[in-house]
Amino acid sequence: LVGARMRALGAAATQAASAQAGTPYASDFEPPPAKFYCSSLVEWAFGVAAGEKSVFLPPGLTFKLLFEPLGFWERYYHGLNQSLPVNVSGSNPTLLLHSPAVRFTTLRPEDVVANL
Repeated sequence: LVGARMRALGAAATQAASAQAGTPYASDFEPPPAKFYCSSLVEWAFGVAAGEKSVFLPPGLTFKLLFEPLGFWERYYHGLNQSLPVNVSGSNPTLLLHSPAVRFTTLRPEDVVANL
C-alpha cells in the first residue's frame, strides 16, 4: 500500500475483513455488507477502517462494472435467474491494482513462508 495512511489502515482493515469470515460469497456481485466478492471485501474493509466509502478511488469517482465479454455474463446471470445489471458501480481486482493507493510488487515464495 502506498503512503503511511494506507499502511496504517492495514491492521484495522484486516480485522474488519476477518470478522466477515462465514459471510456468503456474492456470486451476483451485489455490494457489501450482506455478502462479498473478492475485491469488494478488500474495498469494504479498508473503507470501514478509514471511515470512508472508498479509499482506493478519488472522492466522487466510481467504477462502473464492466461485463465483457457480454455473452459470457449474459449466460452467467441467466444461470442465476437474474438480469444482467446495468449502470451499476462496484469494485474489481483491476480497480484495486490500478489505484494510486496500491503498488504491485512481486510476491516471492520465501516471503509467504516467512510470514506463516
